Amino acid sequence: MGIRTGWRGHVRDVICAVFDPTGARVVTSGADGTVRIWDATTGAPVRTMHVSSQSLYAVAVSPDGRRVAIADEDMDRSTEQKTSAVHFLRFEFAADAIAALKTGAALHFGIDDPRMPLRFEATGPLRAALLVDFD
Repeated sequence: MGIRTGWRGHVRDVICAVFDPTGARVVTSGADGTVRIWDATTGAPVRTMHVSSQSLYAVAVSPDGRRVAIADEDMDRSTEQKTSAVHFLRFEFAADAIAALKTGAALHFGIDDPRMPLRFEATGPLRAALLVDFD
C-alpha cells in the first residue's frame, strides 16, 4: 500500500502524520490547527476536526482506532518575538533503574487512562538518545 502525494486539505504545513491501527486511515495534524483523517488508499478526506487556532505538533491514534490525541502549543506567548512554547515531560529514575536500562532492560512509556491506553517501547536510536541523558 502506498500513500499518494498531493492530498489537499491543510491550508498550512502538515506537521505529523500517522496510520490508524488498521492501516486504512492516515491521521494528520498541521500548522493550521486541524486534525484530518484520510483514506490511506485513495487520499480522500474522511473527517476534519478544527481543534485550535495554533499549530498541532503531534497526533496519535488509540489502539482501538476510536480516539485521537494531539499535542499543541497551549501556552500564551510571553512576547511578540516568542514563536513557540516547548513542553517537556520529566521522569525520575532510581539508580538501580538506570543501571538496568544501561544493561539492556526495556524502556516503556505509556498512558494509563482507560479512555486512551497506550504503551510504547523506546528502541534503537530513540533509546540510545534517551540513555545518553543518564551519563
